[in-house]
Amino acid sequence: MYGKQLIRHNLVAQVEFSHTDREDFIYGPGDPVESFEDTFFLQSISLSARELGNGTVLTTDSLTASSVNVNLAPNRGAEPLITFPLVQGMGFVTGIYKHASVFLQSEVGFLSASSIGIDSNRTLANDLGAAIYGWSVRLQDGSSWVVYMTVMGTNSTRPTLHIMNNQTLYGPEGFSGLVQVAKNPLGERAYPIFNAAAGAYPETGEVSGSVSGHTGTYSLSWTKKGVQSQQLLMYALPHHVAAFDEETAGRATAVTLASTTKGIATAVLGNRITMVEPNLPMDIGFDPWSPRFGSVGSASAPGGTISAAAKAKVASIGKLELQRDITVLTNLTSKYYGGIAFSIYARALYATSVIAGETSVLAESLRKLEAAFDRYVNN
Repeated sequence: MYGKQLIRHNLVAQVEFSHTDREDFIYGPGDPVESFEDTFFLQSISLSARELGNGTVLTTDSLTASSVNVNLAPNRGAEPLITFPLVQGMGFVTGIYKHASVFLQSEVGFLSASSIGIDSNRTLANDLGAAIYGWSVRLQDGSSWVVYMTVMGTNSTRPTLHIMNNQTLYGPEGFSGLVQVAKNPLGERAYPIFNAAAGAYPETGEVSGSVSGHTGTYSLSWTKKGVQSQQLLMYALPHHVAAFDEETAGRATAVTLASTTKGIATAVLGNRITMVEPNLPMDIGFDPWSPRFGSVGSASAPGGTISAAAKAKVASIGKLELQRDITVLTNLTSKYYGGIAFSIYARALYATSVIAGETSVLAESLRKLEAAFDRYVNN
């Protein structure tokens, strides 16, 4: 949900992140608009430590299809001072600090930072002395964010967060624990949601699924780290939300953020989201297919064939398509675009000969198709 990059600013290396609301996108002409794009990257908040200067070294580890750890060390060969576990869909940007000073900056600028009340007694009892503290941070563009610090041990000192200037917040020195940041689109109404998830973060994720009859079920699940009595907060995309099973839908929250290209994402509490897709096309083949009729077109299609008038139209257009030189269309440097041309020609041949029943062009068109395909087979 957040754009991220590593930069060096004011002699401090930091991981920056930002988020753009829908109203701030750059829209093209038309209604509906012909195009839209995100704005130029503008740092909302960055996480760093004062110890990370010009010699800072970035390394990564634990790379998977949906996650990676990003480490910042003060110099080559040194232990990382901050590790950022980046996971697709994460609700917080999490920095794992190891004896480092907490240092936040904003190119937009800070307006205020005030404490959020959290019931830490439950957390202290369940997680061996983990204590969570939160702040509401407001930026000069009017956006609201939340910042949480999680410390371990009953003897830990309560951390503080102060405004040094309108671009800098500083916290405790020698801090070991979690610093988490998230954009808050709902103000005080969202505090209970973020409070329930602060202190926990995803380490990695996996996808699983199964099919029974015409119904498919798939899940996205994450390994939780941090305070185990807290819940993960993960964002789901619109196509996930539309297919939530009943249990997952009950854990969806009112917190939503715009993604760059995939619609409005919804924050969900929990380690797993499960989606159900009914009416899977189990009988799909080369014929056109629809959820209502299934496969339609050829004489053997379960959904039946098409009318005589439709067959005549398909045959007329199909013969025009098949007059094109398939060798020229597919003799390209790109296998991708060559494959598209093969697909279009083959589908036209199937529709003309099998669906429309116009077999007069079958032999010659198939010969040309095979000859063009030989170039790829023998290359």
